[in-house]
Amino acid sequence: MEAPERVHPGLWRASQMAHAPGLYAHTGHPDLSAQLPGGGWPLGNLIEVMTPRAGIGELQLFRPALCHSTRTGLSSALTGLASPGAQLDDSRPIVLIQPPYVPHICAWAQWGINPARLLWLSPQSSADALWAAEHILNSGAFAALVLWQHALRDSALRRLQLSAQKGDTLFVLVRGLAAARQSSPAPLRLALHPAHAGLLVHIVKRRGNISEHPVHVALYSDPAGRYGHSAVVTERHSAFSTHSGVSDPVSASFTESHHANMDSRPFTAPHAGHPLS
Repeated sequence: MEAPERVHPGLWRASQMAHAPGLYAHTGHPDLSAQLPGGGWPLGNLIEVMTPRAGIGELQLFRPALCHSTRTGLSSALTGLASPGAQLDDSRPIVLIQPPYVPHICAWAQWGINPARLLWLSPQSSADALWAAEHILNSGAFAALVLWQHALRDSALRRLQLSAQKGDTLFVLVRGLAAARQSSPAPLRLALHPAHAGLLVHIVKRRGNISEHPVHVALYSDPAGRYGHSAVVTERHSAFSTHSGVSDPVSASFTESHHANMDSRPFTAPHAGHPLS
């Protein structure tokens, strides 16, 4: 019998992981990449990330992709099915919409990302946040968009997915774990849990067969060597500011219960749109 993907690239057997055409960004985490269709983060698609609370390392998970895209551009899709020459370069901004805490500009700079490329939006309502996200995705002018939202209707999720498909933006929607019970058009859905030196990543949904076991992703240094060393990040800067609002990379303590040094103050911004420069 002819392989389903030869009939149409969007077809696959339910017992196999799909290999959908498109652009994929390197995750920087080999064990995780091996469990993802295309071997990376699907660009031009909605990626849902669900966490028990903010600051467990959800942005660190995407750090390799963000750094790779801003420094060298994206290679062709790992499946070999991408349009040649499609890249995310350092001329394209990265947008954060309604993050729960104040972004730590020094940490982003330490990651190798030019702070002038970061745009921080704090809309007054969820409706405004969704409106901004749709227009950003429709424009095709942005390298990455991270949106923090919790209660979203099915119709809103569908609109976000349709808008994402119009371009090649790395689009991440961060939600609470309760959202895992809601159906979603997102082709990739992940539930994250804190773990020693990093995260346990449960693949709630992917194209193809079901992923039965979580993947441990090391994000921080692991002196005890309890886990593998793929994609271990030794940089101790957090993507959000400290309690004092001053960069203090030395005092950041990444333990099993505290993986990102977050600002406990409510998120506020002086303007609806504020470039972090």
